[in-house]
Amino acid sequence: MELEELRSELDALNEEIVSLLAKRRSITKQVAQLKKRESLPVFDGNREKRQSEKVREVAKRHAIDPDVVEKLFEIYVAYCRQEMAKEMA
Repeated sequence: MELEELRSELDALNEEIVSLLAKRRSITKQVAQLKKRESLPVFDGNREKRQSEKVREVAKRHAIDPDVVEKLFEIYVAYCRQEMAKEMA
């Protein structure tokens, strides 16, 4: 493949990644509504720990550094948690 073809593939993957993040964010909005209705807290440490473990496992299966993937998810989950808190206020 030529450089421009590879870059085009990367651009398409970036679009897909951002689209999936948006879909995930949409689901967290629904979670916020349910948590608000049920008077549940925004933060669930056990859930986030399990998520982190699962993400690390997936990274390992795909031969990607689990520390890097975990850090990316930590950032995104923190953003989602912050947005969820705003929605539940």
